[in-house]
Amino acid sequence: MVVTKLFVAISFILWAVSSIKYIRYEWGVYGKFLFLFASLYLINIPGLILTEDMDAGYLRLESRLSYLIFPLLVFFSDLDRHQLRAICYAFIVGLSICSFISLAEAGYNMLSAPPDVRSFDQITYLNLVDFLDLHPSFVTVFVSFAVFFIAYDLYTYAASTLKRGILIGLAAYLCVFNFLLQSRAPLAAFVFIVLAFVLVLVIRSQINARMAIAGIIVLLVVVGIVVFNSKSVVTRMQLGLDDAAAIAMKSDFEIDNSASSSLSTVYHLRSWYCAIDLLSDHHFFTGYGSGDEKDVLQPCYESHGWVIMMHERQNAHNEYLSSMIRTGITELLLLVGCLFIPCLMALRSQNYLYVAFLLMWMATFLFNTLNLQSALFFFTMFNAILFRMMKLNQLGRTDIQVPNKER
Repeated sequence: MVVTKLFVAISFILWAVSSIKYIRYEWGVYGKFLFLFASLYLINIPGLILTEDMDAGYLRLESRLSYLIFPLLVFFSDLDRHQLRAICYAFIVGLSICSFISLAEAGYNMLSAPPDVRSFDQITYLNLVDFLDLHPSFVTVFVSFAVFFIAYDLYTYAASTLKRGILIGLAAYLCVFNFLLQSRAPLAAFVFIVLAFVLVLVIRSQINARMAIAGIIVLLVVVGIVVFNSKSVVTRMQLGLDDAAAIAMKSDFEIDNSASSSLSTVYHLRSWYCAIDLLSDHHFFTGYGSGDEKDVLQPCYESHGWVIMMHERQNAHNEYLSSMIRTGITELLLLVGCLFIPCLMALRSQNYLYVAFLLMWMATFLFNTLNLQSALFFFTMFNAILFRMMKLNQLGRTDIQVPNKER
């Protein structure tokens, strides 16, 4: 977190010194969209009026500053399409290295375990991302974006046979890694988005139908071999909704918190129940304040005997509900606007990469809040990068239009 904040601060200073002059050239193109994306930061300022926990409110202002900073850095600079593309590939290289290390560490821990307790399950889910110290849900989003970008880049740009082979192999490896993460909701969204776009491209005759079907079958066979050889993977893929619904409203003292495979679903249902209950009066319009989300949820957890959730101070497990708890319907509308307006623009321009990126986050926000600095950093930076790439393509440009003598 410290490195992230320093990076954002230094980047902003360098931008202010070298690139602030570009605002006058690109304001007509990006000005209104700067306000759209930055609104998710600015809404927290009036939200401080209702906040009782001012420390949490100020911390939120600090942690959400990237909503404002990254659109400034990316929209009003001389970054061209090739440099933006290079940034995406730099991310993919870093992510791939981290995944290799994570898989190697999990594999080493599995092989180091006594033979009688050694299991393939030891290289899945939380064990797989122990090195990264991140929740599998957000790692799944990162990996999914890497796969989307590789596929889009291969579809858009010509490449040598060797490069295409390497990238296809890397994408296949990342798909398997994604399944090993076992994060159900983002993984389901990933599979749905991939199949939907393959279907669209086949219908439009932009890719060979036989090759597309063959590729999907090969991938599903490989993933099936990996997944169904693991008991824990199969167990996690079974949502257990009936079981979860039956025990969701019971107190922690009435259920076995160590035995149920559906506790994650239970916690989500409980959080949504409390969040919706809190928004059943005038707070639907006003919210409770920028820093009070966890504080106002605790009495609900306590009154139902949900001790674990109370001690862990769990949030609403849904970014849409979380935004309403903070500043009411206004922030929800801004969040929806920041997702759907660019998505509609990307659909019109057939920018499938940006559409896939936004759809992935729309689905993720149903089950997670943007509470991790790494996830927030990723979302705000690549949202700005992909938006700029889309606009440059729409305008038929490669970079900012500035007279040579001023460059």
